[in-house]
Amino acid sequence: MKKSSFRGYEIEISFSKIDRMVWDVLLIKGEHTHFMTFNVSRTLRSVENDVYNKIDELIEQEQKK
Repeated sequence: MKKSSFRGYEIEISFSKIDRMVWDVLLIKGEHTHFMTFNVSRTLRSVENDVYNKIDELIEQEQKK
């Protein structure tokens, strides 16, 4: 499992326990979580870029509330 953080979100990336052809990505901020999956044929870097973009979207949504 790879752990990192970005803009207040903890990011956990690992192989799926059910399907080894999928990356499981969990975004955690406080009590809120967001789950994403990606095919392992993608590079980890491209997955991280999509995750960073998703975090930006989630932050925009938070600011609108």
